[in-house]
Amino acid sequence: SRMLLIGEYNVNRNRTPGGTNDPVRILQSTDGTTWSTLYTFNQGTHHTRHIHAVRYDPRSERIYFALGDSTSELGIIGWDGTSPWPSTRRRHVV
Repeated sequence: SRMLLIGEYNVNRNRTPGGTNDPVRILQSTDGTTWSTLYTFNQGTHHTRHIHAVRYDPRSERIYFALGDSTSELGIIGWDGTSPWPSTRRRHVV
C-alpha cells in the first residue's frame, strides 16, 4: 500500500528543549488528505530541532529520515516501514 510521509521543521524560536513547544513530528497519510502522527520527537527529552529529509530507498526498501542541526542532533534513522519505530538513541545507525 502507498504511504506518504512528512517530517516537521519546527522553527519556534521560543522552544524549551523537551518542553511542550519542542515537538517535531513525522506525519503519515495514505490519501494525502488525512494525516496522523507516526512519531513525535522531543517528548520530555530533546532529540532534534527538525527533520531535514524523508526519503525512500527502493534498493534497501527502507525509509530514511535525516535529522539536524547541531552535532548532538545530527543523524539518519533507517526504518523498514512496518517494524516498531527505531530508538532515537540509535539515530546514527543507517
